Amino acid sequence: MSENDPDREPVIEIVTTSDEDEAPDAPAPSVVLPPGQASFLHRYRLPLLLGGGALLGLLLLGVGLLLGMFVREFNEKQYVDQIVLLRGALEKNAEARDTAHQELAAAAAERQALESERDGLKEQLALSQQALKSALAQISTLTPAPEPKIEPGPDGNTGYLRFGNKNCLIRPGQDRAELEKCLRGD
Repeated sequence: MSENDPDREPVIEIVTTSDEDEAPDAPAPSVVLPPGQASFLHRYRLPLLLGGGALLGLLLLGVGLLLGMFVREFNEKQYVDQIVLLRGALEKNAEARDTAHQELAAAAAERQALESERDGLKEQLALSQQALKSALAQISTLTPAPEPKIEPGPDGNTGYLRFGNKNCLIRPGQDRAELEKCLRGD
């Protein structure tokens, strides 16, 4: 291989000089103590972490249980209050239902009394209508019905009916008060 090979890359190395002998990126040396002189936390790090985690878990479990018991007690108080309110409302509804049943029974008895009274009045009406028909039949057989006389009025108009008062005429469009006055003979 020669220096003019196109596949070969030149190697460049940069060397810097400084007064410090240590490189700034070098890590600080750690202090390693012999096994007999290791601190308590370093020696029992894993068991302490496991024990702390277990204690934290137990503490969280206790807090959760206490919170659950508080919520349950609170809900029980609310349920008891609601039951008391509902019981009172049901008692009021039962009383209202009883009074409504009593009023309904009284109204039904009153309706039956009115219906029986109505039936009695219907029977009386039927009897009175029969009596009226028989009386009218007897009257019609005894006397013939008079025919109204058509007489000319004082001004010579014919076609008006005369009643008991010979001076009273019924004219179309006449006031009722004037007609009553005329018929009374005033």
